[in-house]
Amino acid sequence: MRARVTIGVALLLLTACGGQQWVRLTPEEQQKLATPGIRINAITEQATPVVADLLARTEAEVLAAGRPLSDAERDIARSLGVAAPEKVRIEVRQHFPMPEDPRLINVARELGLIFGTDEEAGRTQGYAILVKPGFAESRRVISHELVHVAQYERLGGVTPYARQYLIEMLALGYGRAPLEQEAYARQITTP
Repeated sequence: MRARVTIGVALLLLTACGGQQWVRLTPEEQQKLATPGIRINAITEQATPVVADLLARTEAEVLAAGRPLSDAERDIARSLGVAAPEKVRIEVRQHFPMPEDPRLINVARELGLIFGTDEEAGRTQGYAILVKPGFAESRRVISHELVHVAQYERLGGVTPYARQYLIEMLALGYGRAPLEQEAYARQITTP
C-alpha cells in the first residue's frame, strides 16, 4: 500500500506540473521512494508527528502575525498552483524553529541538510512562509516557498507533507528530493 501511495504522489506531482519531470529519478531511486525500508519507515513514523506539530504551531503563529501576500505575490502564487493565496502569510525571522528532539537534529546533520543553519533563506510551514532578513522581497525565495505551499495543498496538509518530505530526504537527500526539485525548477529566477 505504501508503495502505491508514494508512486501516486510522484504521479500527482508530474500531472500537477504539466507532466514535466523535475528530477529524473533512476530506477533505484524510484524503488527507494516506493519501498523506503525499515530504517527510513521507522524514522519517518517517529519523526512525522514531531515535525508536523512544529510545522502546525509555527504556521499558527505566522498566520496570526505575518503579512499577507502583495497583489504581485498573489499573482505569482496563483501561477504556481496555490489554490488559496489569500491564506498565505509571510514573516521575517532571523532564526527558524527546529525540533527539540536531538535525534532529529542529528539526522538532519547526517544528511547535510541546511535546516536551522544560516544558509536557509526561507521555509514553508503550511500557509506560513518564513524568510530571513534580506529575503523578504526576493521573488526567487518567495516563489520557491509558494511552490511548497501548493505542495502542501496537493498533499492534503501539514502531516502528509511532512511525511512525504521526510521520506524523500531520508531516501534520496535534499538534492534529489522531488518536492525540493519541483520548487527549484519552478521558482522565479529574475529579481
